[in-house]
Amino acid sequence: MAVTLALGTAFLSLAADNLKPLALRYGIDNGVLKSDEGALLAACGLIVGLYAFRGVFAFCQAYMSEYLSQNVAYDLRNDLYNRIQSLSFSFHDRSQTGQLMSRVTSDVETSRQFLSQSLLNLFVTFGRFIFVAVIVINLNWQLALTVMLALPVIGWISASTSAKLRPIWASVQYQEGQYAAVLQESIAGMRVVQAFAAEDREFENFQKANWAVREKSLEANKIAAVRQPMINFCMQSLLVMVLA
Repeated sequence: MAVTLALGTAFLSLAADNLKPLALRYGIDNGVLKSDEGALLAACGLIVGLYAFRGVFAFCQAYMSEYLSQNVAYDLRNDLYNRIQSLSFSFHDRSQTGQLMSRVTSDVETSRQFLSQSLLNLFVTFGRFIFVAVIVINLNWQLALTVMLALPVIGWISASTSAKLRPIWASVQYQEGQYAAVLQESIAGMRVVQAFAAEDREFENFQKANWAVREKSLEANKIAAVRQPMINFCMQSLLVMVLA
């Protein structure tokens, strides 16, 4: 039910957002150009109504997607905890506590964000593409085809960026588990560390693990920082082509 409501409100908000340019066109063509005050007021009222409509359903979409993702994260944490509790002693002998903590906290939070933002945005983006494509083709199919020329280029940039970033972010997740493991073991054995005056050694171990996360995160963001402007350049080039 929550999934249906989240998707339904998302598409209603999308429809209201994409109808605003048509209302603006009506106001200019029938109100401004024909000096028809009634048509202009009607267009203004329609635009305000669409903004209000979009605001209500955008709120409902945000609430329902967050409600859904939080419930899924709650169930995931419970399932993981129960699963960890049921595993054998040999498994816990081999596994680091910090890695298990990272799975239950960081990885579950990543899954929650994917459900509340990325997955819903994927459906909304696909719906927006279909909705806008139908409107644009009906208005001017020649310009619509011009816009479509850039889609393969943008798709290639996105796919290649994803292929490069996926293994790096997987490594970041692993390194986060590593430094969580170092932190957990150091804090749990703090009395032993202090008894043997090993604070500097433990700090160095944590610093190495923390630095590895920093380096991998920077590597991923360097790639994203280069590829995102490439997509923006393609989009702005489309605007130049349309205006030309």
